[in-house]
Amino acid sequence: MIDIKNALKHNLRILREIFDLSVEDVAQKIGAADYAEIEKGEKEPSVLELLALADLYNIDMDKIVRRPLTNFFFRDAHYDCIDKGRISTRHEND
Repeated sequence: MIDIKNALKHNLRILREIFDLSVEDVAQKIGAADYAEIEKGEKEPSVLELLALADLYNIDMDKIVRRPLTNFFFRDAHYDCIDKGRISTRHEND
């Protein structure tokens, strides 16, 4: 069984680090003063907070919560590059 709480904590930290953002930056960008508690797993995010995070990181909300993200996720299936805080999505016609 997948441990969703730990996957969420892991994914939020990894994505924040990839984008070179501080906890305070993310809190401000998504409008959640208690974001630090969310990333630590002390508070469950609301659906609106998850949507804001998905928009911020340009990733499906489902990917944030279901399984821990790995380098394989970024390299193989969904993203061409991770560069300077931006994840560029691969276009199917490229």
